Amino acid sequence: MVGERSGSGGRAPGARVFISYRRELDAGWAPWLYDRLAERFGSESVFMDLDSIVAGDDFAEVIKRSVASCQVFIALIGKGWSSATSADGARRLDDPGDFVRIEIESALHHGVRVVPLLIEGATMPRASELPDSLAPLVSRQALPLSGQHRQYDVNTLIQAVKRVIDETRLDLTPPPLPEPPPPHGRVLASLEPDLARGFRRAKTSVRLQSEAHERRTVMVHAVALSDSVTVAPTQVDVPVAAGATAVHRLDVRAATPHWWGRARTSGVRVHTDDRHGSPQTLEGRFRQRAVFGWPALAALILMAGLVIALAFQVTGAYVVVPSVAADEASARRSVQQVGLVVDAAAAPSETVANGKVIRTEPAAGTRVRRGSHVTLYLSSGLPNSSPTPTPTASVSPTLPKPCAAVPALTGRSEQDAKAALAAAGIYYHITRRSHPTVGAGQVLSTEPGPGSQACKGVELYVSSGPPVGCSLSPSTGPGGSTVSVSCRGFAPGETVTVRWGSNPLASMTATGTGTASTSVTIPSGFAGSNTPGRVFTLRADGQTSGRHASANFTVQGPSQPPTDPDPSAAP
Repeated sequence: MVGERSGSGGRAPGARVFISYRRELDAGWAPWLYDRLAERFGSESVFMDLDSIVAGDDFAEVIKRSVASCQVFIALIGKGWSSATSADGARRLDDPGDFVRIEIESALHHGVRVVPLLIEGATMPRASELPDSLAPLVSRQALPLSGQHRQYDVNTLIQAVKRVIDETRLDLTPPPLPEPPPPHGRVLASLEPDLARGFRRAKTSVRLQSEAHERRTVMVHAVALSDSVTVAPTQVDVPVAAGATAVHRLDVRAATPHWWGRARTSGVRVHTDDRHGSPQTLEGRFRQRAVFGWPALAALILMAGLVIALAFQVTGAYVVVPSVAADEASARRSVQQVGLVVDAAAAPSETVANGKVIRTEPAAGTRVRRGSHVTLYLSSGLPNSSPTPTPTASVSPTLPKPCAAVPALTGRSEQDAKAALAAAGIYYHITRRSHPTVGAGQVLSTEPGPGSQACKGVELYVSSGPPVGCSLSPSTGPGGSTVSVSCRGFAPGETVTVRWGSNPLASMTATGTGTASTSVTIPSGFAGSNTPGRVFTLRADGQTSGRHASANFTVQGPSQPPTDPDPSAAP
């Protein structure tokens, strides 16, 4: 649709630049383009609308005269330009009376320089999509016009229009002799690569392939489409010999480094012109890689995870002594659940009932190694003392606690020794020691010894049985062998679990002498289980005493690794 802009003054035909557009498709761009061209060439040199055609004039004839008198014909082609329809649903370009069709046919017929202007990414229609009279339009070199790069695009258009006007400028001098036809052939341009990659800078090349029969000089103008990227050189003339190839290198550089995340992509536009009617516009991209891209970030995250895991493994060797309840059974469970071994000792108390827990040693909240011993102090009731005499002026109402002779306790059971000391009114502290021949729970000795006067209490040494240990029979053989496990030093009646890593293999019950035995099968059936020299470490854990022991089984072979493999690697 065409029509005259309000306030244009009804310019007569003869303007140097004619703008053709469809009002329903390109009405937003046409006025803006008119203003830019009018600023450069003057409003009298730019013609856009014909709404004020005098009544009775022939529309087609007026359009033909206007187009024939111009030097540059700009056809705005937006998306849907070739498929636009009228109110009755017929395609407009198929109508011989369509104003846009009449304008373009007239420009092609009179040899006017036609410049298709592709709006917002529109593409040139194919010749098969146009009427035969408009098919030559497809061979005309088009220029882009987009909102993102409109200033650059309109400057490129203005330069092209200026060259045409300068070439055809009329003055009062006699017309010059006709110029010889342009030499045969053109110069083809391409970007190699069209996607340049780099951390801060990259190289790309403009390859110029001449098909002409003479030497040409090609103007190469490069510009970055982002403020964060620069291109050098921006403009240069490149000589190209006849039938030869010339390469011009461009340096694309980012203003700042890109430290992490996804790569950033910026556009690069290159315009070439051999000044013989074959300008070309090339589009390229610069992809700036991050210094710490996704692979580097993944490696950093993995390293951080390994450091955290190592820290947990190191700190996992220590536990905190928990706060315990007054009940002995509950207190034992609380201490054992965090991986500590429980000892018990009696102590008098004026405030805690007999048999209840007074305190722990080390105290609750103390950080200790896993497997350390924690003593539960159980109340033995009120402290023993001599009867208090009737107070007098020379006698203190409270007498000091008397000393008492230590009874003979060696060889007696722990319970008997506790009862004898309590009857004698002697405080005691129990220290457990392993002994190869004395059974667990039997008294080894006292300090001070039997018959000595104890004024500050007695240290009671009680056997914890033979030293904790386990042996395997046989201790070597092929993977999957069945071996006998014999252990000693556990509490009588205690359940002992045999494990490989975190995998339980068998359970056994300790006898009255603290020994236990069972049979287990060495794990097999996974990669490396039958490798000669492989060592399986079996661990026996007491469920009540918290004691543990281990023994190694070696797969028969020439070598033996220094450490037990991670059982979690087994299926």
